[in-house]
Amino acid sequence: MMKHWAFAILAAASLSGCGAVYDPKGFWDNAAFWDEAPPPGQGAIAAVNHDDWSQAEKLGTEALRRNIQDPYAILALALVYQNTNRAPQARRYYEALATTRPQGLVTLGRGDAARTLSIAEVARINLAALDGIPAGQTPKRTSTRPSAPTAAGMDNVILRFQTLQRLLDEGLITRDEYDARRSANLPALLRYSSGKPVDSGLEQPALPPGEVADRLQTLAENLRQGSISDEEQSAERTAILDGLLPLSPARSAGSAPLLDTEAKSAAAIDRVRRMREAGIISAADGEREKTAIRARSQSDRAQAAAAERARAEAQAQAQAQAQAQAQAKTAAGSAAATALTPASAAVIPPAAPVSSTPLGGGVGIRLGQVGSDAQAQGLWTVLKEKFPTQLGGLSPVLSKTSGKGGFALDAGPVADRGVAQHLCLELAAQKQPCAPVTLP
Repeated sequence: MMKHWAFAILAAASLSGCGAVYDPKGFWDNAAFWDEAPPPGQGAIAAVNHDDWSQAEKLGTEALRRNIQDPYAILALALVYQNTNRAPQARRYYEALATTRPQGLVTLGRGDAARTLSIAEVARINLAALDGIPAGQTPKRTSTRPSAPTAAGMDNVILRFQTLQRLLDEGLITRDEYDARRSANLPALLRYSSGKPVDSGLEQPALPPGEVADRLQTLAENLRQGSISDEEQSAERTAILDGLLPLSPARSAGSAPLLDTEAKSAAAIDRVRRMREAGIISAADGEREKTAIRARSQSDRAQAAAAERARAEAQAQAQAQAQAQAQAKTAAGSAAATALTPASAAVIPPAAPVSSTPLGGGVGIRLGQVGSDAQAQGLWTVLKEKFPTQLGGLSPVLSKTSGKGGFALDAGPVADRGVAQHLCLELAAQKQPCAPVTLP
């Protein structure tokens, strides 16, 4: 009787974070059923078909015990590892397939879009995906700052450390193994007090504690029965524990998430509370982390406030410059000001000409940015008439600046910076831009 095999895996077009590398809706819905139970390696592929990572790993492991070179089992396990946050193990399996280049084929897609590739080619494509270099694409730059953990992600982190504790309690790992793996990943919990940010993917889903314990017990039993070698048992055991809490987690290039708002700081403190309640950090660790969070929050919020002030000041300066230029343009283009008659107002002395000669230092006030001597003279005339009390007795001077227009209209000197600030407050109350300056 003819056997109808259906093998399917994904040659990923892109890889984002540690997410799945295949499209279950696009590639698997049309997979055929076997007329009889398939061999374990190919059965593992079928389990991947149904997004059953636990069953796929179980069948793939069983197949490798029977035949350490089964390419379908190796491929299925590589896909399981890649999709359950165990990239180092996935890479090792893909590299083995890409090197040995087995003759087996797998079919991708369905109907008219179906494609058949060799197992080695699929391994090569997914190796490129693991490297962040999808075929025909350039890797995108990503932020080096870790993101703040989500509630679901925190549940996964807690579960991993609780699983490690269970393995120790049940005698499935030694105290040295427990201490080494916990210590290597502790910075992922204590992001602000450890000084060693880690981006190890601990927030990704992990196998249930019972399954991890069962697999380690099964490996130990198989070793006692002689069905696997010491090397095979050690390699698989290491792969299981690395998938839980790696001995060499990836280091993040950036620092811990920013705490520039009260809400972010509160969330970080609550994260510590959850870890303490789960028993995965000590009371002393928790207090150190909360102290570091408060200090970091104060620093981040101060920097955020300073940045906001700088932005507001820059915006105010730009508005002042625009207003000054508009006033200068109006003054320069106007006819001579209407003469004041004795019956209508007191005679105001004409404004002194604006000079580019330094006033000899001291403190003054800056009234606006201008682009030429003519604009400066026009602006000074308007301002002197509008603010005779504040500007009376001051001499105008044109100062070279790096701002828009290249020049600034300053006036002075005044007694000290306090006087200058007082003048500016009076002018600002009448919507006239003003800032204390040191005169040339």
